[in-house]
Amino acid sequence: MDAASNAARLNLARSLSRDLKHTGVTSNAIAAGTILVPTTRKCLTELGRENGWGETWEEVERNAAPIRAGTDVGRIGKPREYANLVAYLASPISGYLTGATLRMDGGRYDR
Repeated sequence: MDAASNAARLNLARSLSRDLKHTGVTSNAIAAGTILVPTTRKCLTELGRENGWGETWEEVERNAAPIRAGTDVGRIGKPREYANLVAYLASPISGYLTGATLRMDGGRYDR
């Protein structure tokens, strides 16, 4: 199912960019990785305590091999990073970018 939804996202961005040509409106998508929202932090902290990675989020993030190995940057994406990409895509600076799917996943290659 993951492959199908990824293909659908990619094709939707491309299709909409074609449908919107000459309107001044662009269409792009973000292929997001894991985002460190409070629920994710809580779940991983509990998992870390159970697996001996530490007691606090800082300890868990530093010591949990699955978190560090899951991406090339060695951590989970922060909400502000995603917000910055959305702000860029919504700004006139990205006016020549359309029909694209931008990966925002820290270099995760298992998808």
